[in-house]
Amino acid sequence: MLESAALGSIEFGTINTNTLATQGLGAQKFGTAIGSGYKKIWADTTRYENSWSYKTPVFNGFSATYLNGIGNDSVYGSSTTVVLRRPVVNELGLNYDQGPVSVKAAMLTSTTSANEAAATTTAGAASNVKTAYNTLAATYDFGVAKVGYGYQTVKSNTGADTTTTLDHGINTKATMYTVTAPVGAVTLLANLGSRTTNNQGGVQANQTALNGQKSTFTGLGAHYNFSKNTYAYYLYERATMSDADMTALVINGVLQTAQTGQDRTRNVTAIGISTAF
Repeated sequence: MLESAALGSIEFGTINTNTLATQGLGAQKFGTAIGSGYKKIWADTTRYENSWSYKTPVFNGFSATYLNGIGNDSVYGSSTTVVLRRPVVNELGLNYDQGPVSVKAAMLTSTTSANEAAATTTAGAASNVKTAYNTLAATYDFGVAKVGYGYQTVKSNTGADTTTTLDHGINTKATMYTVTAPVGAVTLLANLGSRTTNNQGGVQANQTALNGQKSTFTGLGAHYNFSKNTYAYYLYERATMSDADMTALVINGVLQTAQTGQDRTRNVTAIGISTAF
């Protein structure tokens, strides 16, 4: 990293996106292993290899970031049906954090390699597939409680002729609502999210019949704070995947189209102690 208080900072390597930071602001702080809707409601846009980013200095609470992932054709994931190469990525992020208000926005586009291996089982492995992720989140701290809201749209020409616009592919819309309320030594957490999938004129018939189906996520939790650095926690989450999301589920590179009739609800409970040093 190259950093200057007056000029900002530049990073190289495998870099977290501003989209990830925006998703984190708009989701409950349960962590990524449980709760927060990570990989359940939000799209998976955490970090990219072979990338660089520039972050401006902070001006009166405002800052901006730009990230570019150059992409390449080296294979990083494969199976008998899917070969994946690193996409080209561009992202613009805008941030504001001052007083009780925090706002983040991110606009990220990803384009698969022109030499990506096409597979009949998943259009996600096709060449030149462009996907646009637009994410917005905000929180306001009232003192007695902090409330948050997150919104994300994902538009892709997956499932359509890749020469057409993003309005002719698979689109999703996601929303997230959160509340964090301190009550003495206890901090109460609540999280509610949903994602709706639509196929706008694409050629995937199995998706067209599933238009408007919704995946939902609910998270509840409590922290008991022993000190500023140590707390005990109880966390519960319930996630229910729609047929559309089950149809698009990929495990070890294989599309799980046969799983749409399976149990799509997951309940997870976590109890533990966390400390920071």
